[in-house]
Order: sequence, then structure tokens, then C-alpha cells
Amino acid sequence: MPAGGKRLRCDSSVRAESSPGTLAVSGPSLRDRNELPSPDTASPVGTQSSCASYRTHRNRMFQHYSVFNSKEEALEHPYPEMNKEEWTRVCDLFASEEFQRRSAINKENRAKLKIVHTSGARSFQRTRALLLEEARLQIEEMRARQLEYEALLVKRSDMEQTMREHLQMMEEQQRKKDEELMQMMAEQQRKKDEEHRKMMEEQQRTLVEQQERRMQLMAEQMREQLVEQIRQLQSRSTPKRKFG
Repeated sequence: MPAGGKRLRCDSSVRAESSPGTLAVSGPSLRDRNELPSPDTASPVGTQSSCASYRTHRNRMFQHYSVFNSKEEALEHPYPEMNKEEWTRVCDLFASEEFQRRSAINKENRAKLKIVHTSGARSFQRTRALLLEEARLQIEEMRARQLEYEALLVKRSDMEQTMREHLQMMEEQQRKKDEELMQMMAEQQRKKDEEHRKMMEEQQRTLVEQQERRMQLMAEQMREQLVEQIRQLQSRSTPKRKFG
């Protein structure tokens, strides 16, 4: 920790246990956010803890913000456990000219360092890489879920289309079956009518034949009776011949 009256680049108003949301909505102005009082007025241990906590939360949020191509895109994917209003203020901070200028200066200063910063047993670059990887995995997971949802919508649409086509096919098949059934019933009725007509014609012909035979029989009987009557008349009109 620096000695004397040198001012630390941190914000003593942010507590170590602060949540990501409170970092964006409370504390000093942008210019004074990274300014802390001298060690004469602040506890060295508490100041270091606050600095570490603030930088950790800020870096995590900035890494999450940096994954996206624009502020508008970042606003659509809030930082975990942060509401939309808080995340909007954080995005406004990261997109501000002052923050961009300080970020560029810090990036340039880090590039000039010959010694890699370390945090405990893990290097700063390693921690940064892990945070980037975590953010990338979260984004990939969100995009994968979006793709799954879109695929589910497509599958549902395909299923609905398949059901409509199947229903139309079933209706068409039923219509054809109904037409075939009606045709078959009509054909059966036609055959029945034809058979009935033939039967009636046959019965009529039989009756005519029976009537003709009966008439012939009666005519024959009448002819025989007439012949018998003529014979009897002839026998009566002929005189008997005497013998002796």
C-alpha cells in the first residue's frame, strides 16, 4: 500500500459486501468515483478491501458488457442478479466518454508493465481470461437456449402443418369412401330393381301362358261338346231300317 499522503485510486464509499447493483446506482460522481482519501483519514485494511471488492464487481460487469458489440445489445442482456434500471445506469457509465478515456489510459498503462499483476496464487491475466470465458459461456448458453426455442417453434409449426395435412388427407379419404359407398348402394339398388323387373315380367309371362293354355283347353272342350251334339242330332234324324 502506498505510504504518506498519496491518494489511492479507489472509492472508499463502496463497501466490500456491496452487490453489483449498488455499484451502479450509488456513490460519488464519475470523476470522483475512483478517488479515495489519504490513509490519514481511512483505515488501510478497510480501504484495500473496498478497492478489491469494487474492482472485482466493476471488472466483472465490464467484462460482461464488453462481450456485446454495442450498448443497445448489452442492454438486452442484463448482468446476473441486476434489474433493468440498474443495468441501464451501469451501461451508461461504461459508454460514457470519461470512462472510455480512463479505460484507454489504464489499458495503455497495463500494456507498458513488464511485471504481470497477480492476485493471490492466480495471475491477473488468468483471472481476466476466466471471467471472459465465463461470460462467453453464458452468452453461448443464452444463444443456445434461443436457438432451441426457435427450433421448438419451427418444430411446432411443422407438426401443426403435418396435422393439417393429415386431417385433409383423412377428410379426402372419407369423402372418397362415402362416394364409393353411395355408388355401391346405387348399383345394388339398380340390380335389385332390375331383378324385380325381370321377376315381374316372368310372372306376367307365366300368367299369360297359363291363361292361353286355359283358353285352349276350354276351346278344345267346347269343340268336343259341339261335335258330340252334332253326332247326337244326326243320330236322331236318321230313320231306322226294317229287316224281314
